[in-house]
Amino acid sequence: MAVYTVDLDRHDKNGGKSRVVKKMNRTWRCLGFPRSLIGSVQAKGEDDRSGVYVLWGYKTGHSKPYIYVGQSDEAFKRLETHERTGDKEYWEHTVVFTSKDQDLHTTHVKYLEAELVRIARQNHRVELMNATNPRTASLSGAVLDEVKEYFSDLLDCFAVLGLDFFEPSEDETAETTTQIKSRETSIGSTATPVRSETDHIRKHKTLLANDEVLSIRSKGMVAHGYESNGKFVVKAGSQAVKVLTDSALKRSNLKHIPEWREKLIHGYEDDNGTFIDSVLEDKGTHYEFVRDFIFNSPSAASCQILGASSNGNDVWKAEDGRSLAEIRQSKAQNRRQKVTITTVETRTDNEHDLFLKHKGIEACGYLSPNGFVVRKGSQAVNNEALTNSMPTSSKEQRQEFIGDETMKLDGNVYVFTENGTFNSPSQAAGALLGSSYNGNKYWKNSEGRTLGETQKS
Repeated sequence: MAVYTVDLDRHDKNGGKSRVVKKMNRTWRCLGFPRSLIGSVQAKGEDDRSGVYVLWGYKTGHSKPYIYVGQSDEAFKRLETHERTGDKEYWEHTVVFTSKDQDLHTTHVKYLEAELVRIARQNHRVELMNATNPRTASLSGAVLDEVKEYFSDLLDCFAVLGLDFFEPSEDETAETTTQIKSRETSIGSTATPVRSETDHIRKHKTLLANDEVLSIRSKGMVAHGYESNGKFVVKAGSQAVKVLTDSALKRSNLKHIPEWREKLIHGYEDDNGTFIDSVLEDKGTHYEFVRDFIFNSPSAASCQILGASSNGNDVWKAEDGRSLAEIRQSKAQNRRQKVTITTVETRTDNEHDLFLKHKGIEACGYLSPNGFVVRKGSQAVNNEALTNSMPTSSKEQRQEFIGDETMKLDGNVYVFTENGTFNSPSQAAGALLGSSYNGNKYWKNSEGRTLGETQKS
């Protein structure tokens, strides 16, 4: 089973966080973060590499999220351009899929962009803001296999982050609206129609086992709900704070919180022009949901309950303490099993060892749960052999190992005085050979098969 990990990185005192999704033996990394954190995310060492990205958010009064899919050889510079021009007023959140070691190139990201746009147009879950359908060069053979693996991993990343934009639509979904009721006063005659409360009713095909109920218990509030068909249902009787935070009231990118609070209190017209009665009732110290209400997302629901910007994937939790994000991650792992990865602990034998021989350098290493381990005694080129194309991550890890003498100069090469752990096979290969190398091709087992070939078998 493919295992994904999510690292949380806190960026400011207000709790702004980015999420970094990783997968064992893969050189890509997927980052999810609010629009407001673009500067601080890049300031923490995000080099500009080729990548595909998705910008998304909501417009007031619209039920579907607005998204834009893009790609660039310099992904973060392109994001800065979008931020500077301010042409995407709906943009609140960002997902960027890039490579740690420049293995993801232009052909890959153009394919990924085109596939995401194609799926988004087909499944009707979003309002797609791309004006055209991207075109890509025809791919074949090993390149096509490689990019398909990237795309499968990318879809998993969206699932892990709790986003269903590119999931197929549910055929079982049926949306009905309570029609205008009429009362028969006599045979053949009908009284003036009386409009009843309009309620959007769905055949809820929940994503959580047995309609598992999630809860928020914070700020003295208690709320319950569950995820269903890409939406989030807050159950009747759930509580919401009465006072919104200053940031929710004043920050332009959070204006949807007070706008929707007013609608929930006083009622509003939906996209079809039908009036929806109020759902929040004043209970003095708090508001209470008078009936079940369907939100577009867990975060949209939690923002109203807590009166502040919040990430529903974190604050909605099951009875056993697992967050919605953790539940989704577990389901994503169970749902996609195309790639089975076996990791090994440190071993004294060489059953799982991989070997690198190139440019006069010989090295031995193996995959571990923590990354790629280069064994003691392995060689690396000297500093004079380094090239400008050497990935930054490889250079930094190499410098760290030289600094703590994990690598020491011995004649014309560096030698590992103890085992050294890298983030990936490609980062290790780059550090040892002094340039950009695909670790899946250069690390081979004792039979001469590349790491990439052994993973596919």
